Amino acid sequence: MQKRILCLALALCMLFTMIPMTASAAGEVEISTADQLLEIMNDSSKWATSYVLTADIDLSTATSELSQAPIGRSGSNLFSGTFDGDGHTISGINIDTGSAGYAGLFGYASGTIKNLTLYGSVSSTGQYTGALVGVAVSPCRVLNVENHATVAGGSTSVGGIVGAFVPNAGLTGEISGVTNYGTITGTKYIGGVLGYLQTKTGTGASFSISDAVNCGQVTASGACAGGIIGYIIHTNANANTFTVDSCENRGAVQGTTYAGGIVGAYGDASKGSATPFAFTALSNRGTITATTGVAAGIVGMSKPNAANIASYSDCVNYGTISAPYGAAGFISVTSTLAFSMSNIYNGGAYTGTTTNNTYPSLPVLSKTTSVTLSGVYYGGSENASETHGTFVADPTNAAVFESFDF
Repeated sequence: MQKRILCLALALCMLFTMIPMTASAAGEVEISTADQLLEIMNDSSKWATSYVLTADIDLSTATSELSQAPIGRSGSNLFSGTFDGDGHTISGINIDTGSAGYAGLFGYASGTIKNLTLYGSVSSTGQYTGALVGVAVSPCRVLNVENHATVAGGSTSVGGIVGAFVPNAGLTGEISGVTNYGTITGTKYIGGVLGYLQTKTGTGASFSISDAVNCGQVTASGACAGGIIGYIIHTNANANTFTVDSCENRGAVQGTTYAGGIVGAYGDASKGSATPFAFTALSNRGTITATTGVAAGIVGMSKPNAANIASYSDCVNYGTISAPYGAAGFISVTSTLAFSMSNIYNGGAYTGTTTNNTYPSLPVLSKTTSVTLSGVYYGGSENASETHGTFVADPTNAAVFESFDF
């Protein structure tokens, strides 16, 4: 009798662990168990399918012997479907790809991933590490995602949500409505939301990151750490459209140099044609620190490669900025080419520990020779060396900021 009961129990266990995935009314495959998710992780034939979660999933409760692995592994073997979390949580994530990189719940993706919360850890010693996606390529859309997982990348391009994003020619890429609470660490190009944005893949591309918030600590052992984006490389044609809009950093950000509350560095390594960027409605309240170089409240280094190719509007900094030199409330290092700033305010302290006439520490801009200004202000203490902003003794005076749009 005991043997019969034991056999029946084993049969029931096997039955429940082999419950097939079913399709929703919208044609999405429904996922409700850890074993079902593991099956998708380990079967590349399922990476062009659309899914919807119907329950919270804790991967640590899986009974399958399959290991956790990123969904999508390369540009030729990526996730191209839709993954709708439907407001559910995936916890117990424990993904480590070692030197192979491309680490995340999704290693390589071009599809839509939305309405999801993550807990656990993602790590690699290689490139491209993000809690949600290692590398995203257009037309990838990341919408309404919240991350609590720790992310540790041993090399470049590490982000709290996405490690690297590559907007392809003629296509649109998007990150919107995301929040990171996880601790993010790596070598260089480290961001609270996005580690590395590459804009050099052809004309007609567009990308936007909007309504993004970072509350986690961001640490780079090298250069380019940002509360939202670590590094933007902008070698591309002028026909493209790129925006960073309505983003806020509340976490501490640290790197050796080019540390910024929103963007670590915005630059052009190859000095080709430049992509126009609009930076709007940005806010930093986190402490920003560079250990050997420069840091700023909004952008650590901005180096546009064509006149007026970058515009900054309706941005504020209240965070404390600290660097050996070039500590600035808004931008630390800029190029000699013209750009524009309108409706800008710095209310945060800035401390340069070393005197450097090339990159002085100032309330708004550390160094630039050509900028169009409109409504640029700073509070705290008046600095006679700051020629780019107007000192406001009473920052509670609403009349000063009536044209601002935050």
